[in-house]
Amino acid sequence: MMDELESGAFTIRLSKIGYFKRREGNIYWLGIEDNDTLFKINSKIHQSLIDKGFVLEDREYKPHITIGRKVILKDSFNTNELDDIVDKIEIEINNVDLMKSEFVNGKLIYSILYSKLLNHKN
Repeated sequence: MMDELESGAFTIRLSKIGYFKRREGNIYWLGIEDNDTLFKINSKIHQSLIDKGFVLEDREYKPHITIGRKVILKDSFNTNELDDIVDKIEIEINNVDLMKSEFVNGKLIYSILYSKLLNHKN
């Protein structure tokens, strides 16, 4: 299914820092500005999985990059200062990876199962 993806490499731009509230410490992430190419790739993969019989969550796609789990910030830490830096960062996307996440010895480990190289821009 991933081999059927037809997309060129593209650039994403980070938007802001955010977090998911957790009792044992929050999960902090960097948001990604809306990007048509990224949303089209997600939509195609999502639909292909449904067509192949997978049952998927039905929630809005909110792309982000997780930067920390179980994070507890000092009261004096100002996330607004990070937002000023983060929104200037652009990342070139050259491939789409199928990832596996699993706990090994109490640590969350990510492994690449398959990688699809995107076409390079001319």
